[in-house]
Amino acid sequence: MDIKFDRNNGKITWEYNGKKINIIKSNVLYAFEHGNNKVMVKERIEGHSSFSLYDETGVLIFDYQSNSKELHTNSGCISVDLEKIISADYDEIQNVLVILEGNGTDNILSLYENSGKKQGTISQPKELRFISLSNDKGRVDVSCRGLDAKYVDSFGRNDWCFEIDYESLNIKSGHVIE
Repeated sequence: MDIKFDRNNGKITWEYNGKKINIIKSNVLYAFEHGNNKVMVKERIEGHSSFSLYDETGVLIFDYQSNSKELHTNSGCISVDLEKIISADYDEIQNVLVILEGNGTDNILSLYENSGKKQGTISQPKELRFISLSNDKGRVDVSCRGLDAKYVDSFGRNDWCFEIDYESLNIKSGHVIE
């Protein structure tokens, strides 16, 4: 996907199936391909970062402003339970919106359907701290910081990436982030 951005007029453009898609947004810092044929737009609004995710046809999937308590989808608004939204992403394989929320120390993953209905919550294990989300070809993973010696490898690295198990509401299959 070739995404073009014109900073002068806030126009973001890409092609999908021969059709030109245009989005106009102000205060855009950059736009990039995210996940599997999605477009992520980062803006700076009143001193805060704002993120919007669009599907390949230009339909908004979600948007939120960092340090806020609300995330907007094309179906409505989701208010988080904890202090703030740290990160959010869309798992295309499971059709689940994943929100990392908390205060930076005590964090949880909240899982939502496209409609905004909450599917469940995953608490961070006591020996790990959820720190960010990543997207690998449409699958959302959670990055964690190991707080226990068993999560430090021979090079002193303690950041791990785990898959999200949506059925058991847990994390699984971790590996060190290199």
